[in-house]
Amino acid sequence: MTDVDKGVEASFFYRSGLAGLFSLGTGYVARIPLPVFLRPLAFRWFAGVFGIRVDEAEFSLSSYRSFDHFFTRGLNPQARVIAPDGVVSPSDSVVLAHGPVVSGMTIQAKGIAYSVSALVGGPDTYEDGAMMTFYLSPKDCHRVFAPDAGVIEEVRWIPGQLFPVREPYISGFPGLYTRNERVVLILRTSRGRLAVVMVGAFNVGRVSLSFDPEFITHRFAREMQVKRYVSPLPIQKGEWLGTFHLGSTVVMIGEKGAFLPKAQGWVAPVQYGNALE
Repeated sequence: MTDVDKGVEASFFYRSGLAGLFSLGTGYVARIPLPVFLRPLAFRWFAGVFGIRVDEAEFSLSSYRSFDHFFTRGLNPQARVIAPDGVVSPSDSVVLAHGPVVSGMTIQAKGIAYSVSALVGGPDTYEDGAMMTFYLSPKDCHRVFAPDAGVIEEVRWIPGQLFPVREPYISGFPGLYTRNERVVLILRTSRGRLAVVMVGAFNVGRVSLSFDPEFITHRFAREMQVKRYVSPLPIQKGEWLGTFHLGSTVVMIGEKGAFLPKAQGWVAPVQYGNALE
């Protein structure tokens, strides 16, 4: 067990559920409506602190009701181009890791592996498939998009903790993504299954889904919730899937042949719609 692992596990703040309550409180404050006259000033200040490009926002700053509304903003149609060929990035982010799935395991960071079935909450192993991990920072668009065309077969909500998903935790806390609360989207494409895993973190316990507004996260349930669609939902490549309410991490895992990631450097920036193959 690493020093980071011991420190996080020993922290009463994370183990007791206080991190979840704090995240709920942050979300509540972020959703408080702001007066219209104050919005441009507040959001320009926020954008300046985190390096957000306000010129890419879908609407004018005065149109966003709250910090949460601004943080979960869409982008104007000219801001991104969806690559026509192959699987594309599901988010504005940096690629933190990529690699194969071998013996049911894949890489979290150099020298640290974790169980794919534990991550996705099922017997799926995606053996001989591929994995990519994307980290969304506060400056990024916090919507997640379909990496390929196909259908959504199933959604799983997996309860867990809300440990931080940044360094030094990524490199020093084995199984980090399998311990946090997460939403798993199971997509079927013409090339095979893709799991798009939206991992929660400290201050990021809420995920909403564009195709299923009734789906709710950040609850205090202890059991995994599974929703299988009797009629799988068609999805186009680049179509909006869901939203993080504050930043976090996406792990994308495909079964053999579903996608073949090209060589990427560690911490390589990408935008949603960029080709990954």
